[in-house]
Amino acid sequence: MFLDELTQNLDPMSRRHTWDVVRQIRDRGTTVVLVAHDVEEAEQLCDRVAVLHDGRVAAEGTPEAIVETLGGHSSVRFTDAELDVRLLRDVPGVRELRRHGPEVELVGEGPLLAHTGARLVAMGRPPLDLRVQRPTLVDRFVQLTGSQEDQR
Repeated sequence: MFLDELTQNLDPMSRRHTWDVVRQIRDRGTTVVLVAHDVEEAEQLCDRVAVLHDGRVAAEGTPEAIVETLGGHSSVRFTDAELDVRLLRDVPGVRELRRHGPEVELVGEGPLLAHTGARLVAMGRPPLDLRVQRPTLVDRFVQLTGSQEDQR
């Protein structure tokens, strides 16, 4: 099945419903080729992605592999205005520690969220808002297709 800009101009509810239909078709064994400018849509629906730039394939593979191949670190954030962040320096995978007012940010690699959560629980300071931010396919698409001026 070939689909070109399938959900362009759909409202969010119709878009999600359409995504569910495409998943059902795919899960029954039908090959679906999806042409999309919406990178989030490709990340949600596609087993494999080809990023085209200037008529050439700039990257190809699973969305996860494209993100991982191009590198980048995860960021774990939570709020604790009174925590001495120096106590988190030796959390496995941490490369940088930052404080933004009451918010603490750890930047690094590997299972950073799990290690940070375990450390905070062991310290008796489990935060309610512990969250991770990882690079996305959108980030990588911009990195692959943006001009050098755009990336400054």
